[in-house]
Amino acid sequence: MTSKRWAWILLLPFAALAQEQVLSPKVVPGVQLNPPMEIQNRFFRQRQKTDEMPEKEHEPSSTPGGAVQNVQEEAPMPVQDEGSWSASSGEESGAATSVGGGFAGGGPKADVIHPRPRPLGSGGFLSGSLPELPPLPAATASVDRNIEPGEILIASGDLATAQTVAQAMRNAGYGLLRRKVLKGLGMVLSVFRVPAGQQVTKVVEALRAQSPDVWLDANHRYRPQGAPARYAHRLLGWRSGPDCGAGRVIGLADGPVNREHPALRGRLINVESLLGVREKTAPADHGTALAGLLVGAPGSGFDGLLPAARLELAVVLRRGEGDRVDTTAEKLVTALDRFARKGVPLAVLSLGGPPNRLVELAVLLARQRGMTLVAAAGNTPGSDAVYPAAYEGVVGVAAVDALKRPMAGARRGAHIDLAAPGVDLWVAASGGGGRYRTGTSYAVPFVAAALLLEGKAAVFRNAEDLGSPGRDDVFGLGLVRSTGCGH
Repeated sequence: MTSKRWAWILLLPFAALAQEQVLSPKVVPGVQLNPPMEIQNRFFRQRQKTDEMPEKEHEPSSTPGGAVQNVQEEAPMPVQDEGSWSASSGEESGAATSVGGGFAGGGPKADVIHPRPRPLGSGGFLSGSLPELPPLPAATASVDRNIEPGEILIASGDLATAQTVAQAMRNAGYGLLRRKVLKGLGMVLSVFRVPAGQQVTKVVEALRAQSPDVWLDANHRYRPQGAPARYAHRLLGWRSGPDCGAGRVIGLADGPVNREHPALRGRLINVESLLGVREKTAPADHGTALAGLLVGAPGSGFDGLLPAARLELAVVLRRGEGDRVDTTAEKLVTALDRFARKGVPLAVLSLGGPPNRLVELAVLLARQRGMTLVAAAGNTPGSDAVYPAAYEGVVGVAAVDALKRPMAGARRGAHIDLAAPGVDLWVAASGGGGRYRTGTSYAVPFVAAALLLEGKAAVFRNAEDLGSPGRDDVFGLGLVRSTGCGH
């Protein structure tokens, strides 16, 4: 991206006022998206008073429709270093300059907004920029059902822009629930509450129609996509040892793990929970199994691929009603930010869901920072893409059994890059011992370990072609083959 800037929601009227134009506000049925003209004029006059006075963030208060609430449901604990803001505290910390210049060092103070609106062609109120917004993929039937009720996400290039957007959104009846300064990715993530009675998907459509260049979306949900059977290492040609993976770091965004399991006792595992104070942690089955596949202790019966590697675990999976286990786009974005800040070179994402623009943005920014992302291709039948596996540059992984046959009923499609063992695998169980598991989730660690040691070019080149000659929608380029630490 070169000179193109973001066109931010609700800023268009302000820029138009600077050019002595009058715009008619656009509306969602029952919701006024643009601030009233009286508020716009007052905003503009205040901007003309001084070049020195920064605008302060307003305390949470009731707004049209009562959208702002002094409640922070399912919100992460405020983190001082992160620059969190929540509607329950009315406070924020941290500062940003711009995406290009990072969040520390030189540049103008981020909380000083330009006193006179500039035409959007020159950047509006922005002091930074993010990558150009790509076209939306085709909608799927599951998108509407897999979102957090009443929440939308908006990304900003800096804190000043986020503050301006928040004020305009308040004037339109949207409550600011949470704000996070994501230093690792170079962006600010804001979570807004949609006014009561409004359908999230309809609001998102209307906002996109008004401001198509904005990184905004619903807060989508993502579910785990899923055991090591004794055949797995043999199928890859993988050889390990106590020192395999020493000095390497792997990021895992998943559920909690049982660190007292023999497979994980004494392993290098750093755990950070990104769950809100009112959210229930998901069972440890999925996370424990994946951690065992990656760094399981030699001789424990669950020998890991890279037992000496350090595992950075971001706990994002929560327990919902019944047996539902999922996470949100907001938490996935935050997890990628955590990995970026810690310099994690590769992230394992054994979960899947619908497309989301904020997750796509986080994936793009993480890749720009050199991070490799490996994701599950999906367990359910069909050819619709599963995300984040289907995003550009993310390595999507399918599952095969001991005879190199594809997992029955698994997803097919162009988002599949490689295949790996993932059927009837013997994995560490959270309650102790082991159990057999099947799923594309469990195939991801095998591809991730090979990529970490050998790099994408070598892994893609050495894949064993399966199925139709060349790349196909069942196996991708084929079965991952790697000798691991046996070079």
